[in-house]
Amino acid sequence: MKLSAAVHATLDTFAAHGGEDRSHGGGDPGPLVLAALAARSNGGVIHEQVLERWLEELRELLRSGTLTFGPTGPLAALAVAKPLVPRLGPLGHSLWDQVAEGLPRDCWRTRDVTWLDYDVIRGPAGMLLSLVASGRLDASGAAARRRLAGRCARQLLELCDHEELASFRLGRDHGDERLRWGEGRVNTGLAHGIAGVALALRSALEHRLAPAARTRAALTRLSRWLVAHSYVDRSGLRAWPQANLDGAAPPPQALRPQAWCYGTPGIAWSLWESGRVLGRRELQSFALEAMRSWCVAVSPTIDRSANRSEQLALCHGVAGNLAIADCFARHARFEPAAKRAGELERLLAREFDADSSLVRDPSLLDGAPGILAVLLTRRGAPRRWLVPLGLR
Repeated sequence: MKLSAAVHATLDTFAAHGGEDRSHGGGDPGPLVLAALAARSNGGVIHEQVLERWLEELRELLRSGTLTFGPTGPLAALAVAKPLVPRLGPLGHSLWDQVAEGLPRDCWRTRDVTWLDYDVIRGPAGMLLSLVASGRLDASGAAARRRLAGRCARQLLELCDHEELASFRLGRDHGDERLRWGEGRVNTGLAHGIAGVALALRSALEHRLAPAARTRAALTRLSRWLVAHSYVDRSGLRAWPQANLDGAAPPPQALRPQAWCYGTPGIAWSLWESGRVLGRRELQSFALEAMRSWCVAVSPTIDRSANRSEQLALCHGVAGNLAIADCFARHARFEPAAKRAGELERLLAREFDADSSLVRDPSLLDGAPGILAVLLTRRGAPRRWLVPLGLR
């Protein structure tokens, strides 16, 4: 695959067709994120048709009132593109200020919770990370956004107050089939679980968006819980169930996916980051050993009998694992992750097909934009787009 050709094909497809082939609608940050990263290697000129198509979808979302605020929401893209298109900065700040003023006081629960009450995808953890990505929250004119970030942090801190994290146990009978398997249990993953909460609180601590002592105590509690609920499977992988087992024996073989959303890579990164901001080297060492076990035990291959697009994409697949391995290589200087990142990059470049259905899916997590954004980042593109995903 020639990366530049794949990027152009993906952007041109979105410019011509928008998000019409996606069942969950438009406004995903993927096309604008990819256009912004591509522009950095194209003289700083953004794909104008992509920008206008994307803004058209944003206007429709605003009319329908269906905006979301985590890494799959449009505000995550405005932060990335505003250095190239200055008018997007005031637009993003205005929208955030409107959210800060209009968000109902009772929109999040601390009992009988669902993912919306805390997670990275659509909950306050993701909102907090996206607010941090939007720019300096201590700058003049950022007071409303800073208050909103503080509100997100307080919600997460309140959920962390119970020693056994019981407030994170999903409520029952919410009518959402996606939650049925995890009802009454604490989700462990980065996308929908406490690993993602820890990454949001790490960011709150670094940006002084929440009381330091309480935030450090919450991070300590989250990390201890995650360490205690890990196990080593028969392949030698340090693994986590997708939700706590409540005393049941773990499966002999760790469940899939092992990816950004669930499993060892995302949780190991969360623990390493917690150890870093807490100054706990033993926690960082535990996280590195978990990541090392993944590098040894899990081979980067594509199963031809399974969904190929999902195996390559950012959420469940190779691209997300590459993004995390790259973070370990860059920030932890961890050689096993650096080696694995090179293997994953070559695999992704070899397996991506510019004529596949991935190109017609403009979403960041499931389609071509996320895959190509990771590859461009490996080649030096700006990294701000990673912040809403809990990475950097």
